[in-house]
Amino acid sequence: IYMTEDMHTQSAQNAKQYHLTLLVKDETGYKNLMKLITRAWLEGFSSKPCLDRAALRANVEGLIALSGCHEGEVPSAAASGDVERAKQLALEYRDIFGPENFYLELQDHPKSEDQTRINTTLLTISQETGIPPVATEDIHYVRREDAPVQDVLLCIQHNRKVYEHD
Repeated sequence: IYMTEDMHTQSAQNAKQYHLTLLVKDETGYKNLMKLITRAWLEGFSSKPCLDRAALRANVEGLIALSGCHEGEVPSAAASGDVERAKQLALEYRDIFGPENFYLELQDHPKSEDQTRINTTLLTISQETGIPPVATEDIHYVRREDAPVQDVLLCIQHNRKVYEHD
């Protein structure tokens, strides 16, 4: 899901959006995820449907949250060197989802200069706060032959044509 500071006051032109990974634990979580997604599309749409932390608080039962890839709010603060902000955000997300339902997401992107700093910072935050880390990877398809389908989905999302290049 995409997160922003305040889904009701920021305009589409200046709203910084962050990634947050949400996983469903049970049927209640599935229903809450559907409520959050619907709310994001109806109330929080800027350049993409998004939520703020206040919106999350109302519908977190049955959900597990991961801090997201390098585009997540916590990892972005870590990448910029603002360790205190990253820690503060991690603690806030832990408070929102509960200590058993929030994890700091570690990824391996060898070509990313920031990823090593992000992972090191997240591991330090984990040690200081007890928020557990989880290793993930940012994949959008499993088999190589699925790449064209992913390309079509991205074109739909960005209102582009397959033959157009970034």
